Amino acid sequence: MMTFSFRLLQVLLAMAAVLPCFAALPAVAQQGPALAPGYGRVWMLRQYSPSDSLRTPVMYINGAPIGASQPGTIFYRDLPAGNYRFTVDSCTSDVNQAANLNLAPGSQVYLEIQSLSSSMRAWGCLVNEDFYVRQVDPARIQIYLPQLAYLGPR
Repeated sequence: MMTFSFRLLQVLLAMAAVLPCFAALPAVAQQGPALAPGYGRVWMLRQYSPSDSLRTPVMYINGAPIGASQPGTIFYRDLPAGNYRFTVDSCTSDVNQAANLNLAPGSQVYLEIQSLSSSMRAWGCLVNEDFYVRQVDPARIQIYLPQLAYLGPR
């Protein structure tokens, strides 16, 4: 009985030490000034994975470039409420590569740039890979944040 109680105490102490770390994670996603009235915030992230592409394709909002997608980073852009199309440069065209978003005032939306090796050959592409813009569930963002470098507003 004494051993079980000691083990339980160890587990509880370990959990108490780790829980504050999880409580601090949302702070990264809340950085930046408060949203202006009528605006929403779009977070753009790209996870780093050694097996994924290190290319940095250009990202676009409604056809206007907003910067390069860098692996292992997250940044945000405040936009007036409205409809937006988010795209990223890609060697080939595929279905569902873009994200269409109806941004509501005061909302925060998370979009992720993902890469995928392609079996299709495209003229002028040295590497066969496609890039996609996907909306991410806000609950999953907390898992990604510790792995991402925060770049602030863009």
